Amino acid sequence: MWLNTFPYFDICLFRNYFLVCLGVHCVASAGLGWLAAAVFCKVLHDTWRSRNKAAGTPEADEREPARESVRRLKSSFDGETAEWLNKIIRQLWPGAGQYIYDLLKFSVEKLIQANLKKENIIKHVFCFEDISLGDTPFHTE
Repeated sequence: MWLNTFPYFDICLFRNYFLVCLGVHCVASAGLGWLAAAVFCKVLHDTWRSRNKAAGTPEADEREPARESVRRLKSSFDGETAEWLNKIIRQLWPGAGQYIYDLLKFSVEKLIQANLKKENIIKHVFCFEDISLGDTPFHTE
């Protein structure tokens, strides 16, 4: 029952925040040349939003009954959703273990070694010896 048990969690707000953060990350990693494209897209988005508001897009208080009906619908399928999620987790578990191993062994380990050598904290080699998530995946109810 861990699926959206927070009463004030809004998936649309989370999606918008995630997309803004993703956009900032892409612009920052691509350099300043893409900054003009980001500003251009933001201006287009604001223009589009203002036109839709002028055309009579429903306000937040008008959307609340629809959101409440979706919340009730979600709560009626919790058991089926949990079983569906458990099935997916069971199928992905061996691959997740290998992914975590590769991530720690080839990315995190090298970063830690570089930082330790840079700070002259440790003279020996730092490495992960055994990384295992186990054979049994976690289970949601």
